[in-house]
Amino acid sequence: MNQLLFAMLGKLSVHLAVEDNALYPRLLNHKDEKIRLMAKRFVDEMGDIGTAVSAYRDKWLSHTAIQCDPDTFIEETGRIFSALGTRIEKENNELYKTLDELG
Repeated sequence: MNQLLFAMLGKLSVHLAVEDNALYPRLLNHKDEKIRLMAKRFVDEMGDIGTAVSAYRDKWLSHTAIQCDPDTFIEETGRIFSALGTRIEKENNELYKTLDELG
């Protein structure tokens, strides 16, 4: 279980880093003001998810840590996945939809 979780978190961390370090900086300099403002809002609202995922991964890296405090692990896992779900939903329904409309 731990190996699957941390493999997924590793891939997620890479994905978030690409978005945070490549995608969003480009969008913040987009020629369309609507895109620039939307990217700024997304960065302001959700820019720390990558840091939160890294801290979560580091905190729960060992199987022992999870066994010692399963309730907190479950609570923090729910918060991380909720934040990720919100980001994915907003990107899919707002950001990428707007970018597609611009062609």
